[in-house]
Amino acid sequence: RREVEELGALAERLAQEEASPVAALRQWLRANVQLIATKKGMLAALALAAEGRSDLYAYSLERLTKAVGRLLERAVAAGEMRADITAEDLLRALVGLSHMYDRPDWQATVTRLVDVFVDGLLVRR
Repeated sequence: RREVEELGALAERLAQEEASPVAALRQWLRANVQLIATKKGMLAALALAAEGRSDLYAYSLERLTKAVGRLLERAVAAGEMRADITAEDLLRALVGLSHMYDRPDWQATVTRLVDVFVDGLLVRR
């Protein structure tokens, strides 16, 4: 629960302090990858929250969805990111990408894939 609170607080800070909405979202997603690297149980918690299977993780789902949703809404409102993705979609993608955690250099790979994913959501002008 503490880690979920930290991620929620980070999203709030980034929404206020980071000038670029996309940079804020990218930084938040990368922070999740770092947390998964240090807290092995965090991936399971994220997975359960993203799937909504457990009442135990209902709070995590709500907090993380609101956190990433706020960052996503900022990016969409700024016209920088596509509007056809949801906060839940972002969490599910993060969980899916992070299932590579048992491979060497998984953290660098997942961070790179997060960047590719975010870049794919950018509005092309």
